[in-house]
Amino acid sequence: MENSNIFNDNGLLDQYGKINLEEAGKWSRFLAIVGFVILGIMLVFGLFAGSLMSGLMAASGTPFAAFGSAFFTIYILVLCAIAFYPTFMLYKFGSAVRASIRTNDASGFNQSLLYLKRYFKFIGILTIIMIGLYVLLFIFSALGAMVGAR
Repeated sequence: MENSNIFNDNGLLDQYGKINLEEAGKWSRFLAIVGFVILGIMLVFGLFAGSLMSGLMAASGTPFAAFGSAFFTIYILVLCAIAFYPTFMLYKFGSAVRASIRTNDASGFNQSLLYLKRYFKFIGILTIIMIGLYVLLFIFSALGAMVGAR
């Protein structure tokens, strides 16, 4: 691919756009780093809370203590894995867009837009899945209320 100037005379991107994209890159990197820190805390909490939960359930005599704590730990690990991808794409966008603006690199700029597209595509699909789960929850709640009213 040709490495051309992204800020050409054709008006592809002017100085104001450059400033805004550089600032967006800074903020996306900041939010991604905060996201990584939160994911790390969540991961540590999930690992230690699972063992703590296991000990508390075993002390109370609950027969399914190991299952509950293992389920909780796996649940936290799955949530961390799901949240890692969009956080990583946001970080990659922020890094790539800032580097491409500093070096005036069109291919790097296009790569940064690809990271941004992947971020929004993932969040969009996740949103559709969550809306679908809420609809199913509402339907089953209504069915349960109708069956329970009899």
